[in-house]
Amino acid sequence: MTEDDQGFDYETGGDDDLSIHRIAAPGKRSGTIGPRPDHVVFWLADGRASLTADDGERWEVGAEQPMMLSASVAYGFETDATATTLLHLSPSLLGDTGESSVFQQPDAADPALEPLRALLREASGRVLDPALPADDRAALNRRIATVVLSTFARSRSDVADRMRRAIGFVHDKGAPAGTPSLCHRPAGGPRHGVSDRPAAPRVAPGAPGACSRRGDGQRQGHDGAAHPALA
Repeated sequence: MTEDDQGFDYETGGDDDLSIHRIAAPGKRSGTIGPRPDHVVFWLADGRASLTADDGERWEVGAEQPMMLSASVAYGFETDATATTLLHLSPSLLGDTGESSVFQQPDAADPALEPLRALLREASGRVLDPALPADDRAALNRRIATVVLSTFARSRSDVADRMRRAIGFVHDKGAPAGTPSLCHRPAGGPRHGVSDRPAAPRVAPGAPGACSRRGDGQRQGHDGAAHPALA
C-alpha cells in the first residue's frame, strides 16, 4: 500500500509477524515514539536522528545504521532524514513470551551490523510484495528474525530476569535437570549467550537433539534450529 499527501509518502507491506513501513517526508521532525506492540528496527536513508529512551539513554544515529526500538520503551526523537524505513517484528517472532524483551544497541562501527544491512537491502522488496506466497513469507520472516537476533543482544537485566523466571518455573514444576529450554549454547556459539533464535520445537529429554550434560559438565547433543529486510 502506498500513500502520497503533500510530499508525505508512505509504503507498507508484510504480515502480522513482520512488516516494513517506508516513510518519506521533507523537513525536520520531532516527537515521541511511545511503547508499542512490536519491536521496530529502523534505519535512515539519509540525514541523522537523535533518540532518547525513557531512562535517559541517548543515541546519535546516522544513515544506514540499523537501530532497535524495544517494544516496551518510549523514545523521544529529532531527525532531519527525508526517508526512513521501519521493520516491525512481533515479540513472538523474536521468541518473547510474556513481557517483551529489551534490546541493546551495538556501536555504529560494530561489524555485526553489516549482515543485517545486507539482508535489508536484499529482502525488503520481497517483504513488500503482496504476491509473495505464504510459505515463502514465513521462511523469509524466520530468516530476518534470526539475523535481527544475531545483531541485537537482549540487555543483561532482561536476560537475568528471564533466567530467574525460568529457574523459578522449573523449581515450582519439578522439571527434570537438563530441560532443553534451559540449556546454554556451547562454547564457540553465537556471541549473544542466551538462546536468541526463534523457538525450535521442544524435544523430550533423551530424544535425538535433546540437551544433556556429561559428568564433566560439558554439554552434548544437537541444537534444534529453525530464520531476512532493508535498503
